[in-house]
Amino acid sequence: MKKKLITLFMAFTVCLTISLPAYAADMQENTISAEKFYAEIAKEYEKYNIRIEVENIDPTFVYTEKMLEEEVVRVRAELASIENFDEMTGRFVSYNTETESITGTLNEANPASVMPYDKTFKSIHRIENRSVNNGLLYGAAEIQVSINTTIDAQYDRFMSVNNCTSRQYQLGINFESWTQTDYDVKIADYNGEQDTAIEYDVYGTLIVKYTEPTTGVAITYTTDHTLSGRFFVNQR
Repeated sequence: MKKKLITLFMAFTVCLTISLPAYAADMQENTISAEKFYAEIAKEYEKYNIRIEVENIDPTFVYTEKMLEEEVVRVRAELASIENFDEMTGRFVSYNTETESITGTLNEANPASVMPYDKTFKSIHRIENRSVNNGLLYGAAEIQVSINTTIDAQYDRFMSVNNCTSRQYQLGINFESWTQTDYDVKIADYNGEQDTAIEYDVYGTLIVKYTEPTTGVAITYTTDHTLSGRFFVNQR
């Protein structure tokens, strides 16, 4: 599967806010409905497989064609700055290196005295978004990936992958939910040593909700993600 692997830049959900100027519309401007305004904005997000839902629309707020044109330009610029979108899969890719991982041994016994033994590897993927225009953080979440394995202590090799789970962990700004949809974990050779590494891809859907301060409109963003990384059998 084709991926763009980047250094922990976000994948977060691309929670791009819609900043609307709070000014009374000029009577000469063509007004449009809020439904049309957000429908056109939604089309721009759909190009990056971002699904949005809009709530709490103020019926007294006036939307105009000019505002829509300006907002489309801004949203396109925001989306064009994204570097970790995989067009082949429609997902945002976050890659975590082994140096950013934590591990925990399930078996309390000395691993050297038992064959085989179980070990769980854990890593944290932080996905976030900042506005290109003003640098503000609109949303972020940390997703913890946990992979339980069985290791042959005598030969220091992976024998099997038992399960793989993920969940939101600690940080959550404008966070609504994370749902793991699938995963792909394989035992791999590393540096000429057989079965000494595992490589993973965890697939999931992230939902966040941001309330635009000017209009009070609440926008829910739904995005698909791939969390990728690697662990080593002797990693501590």
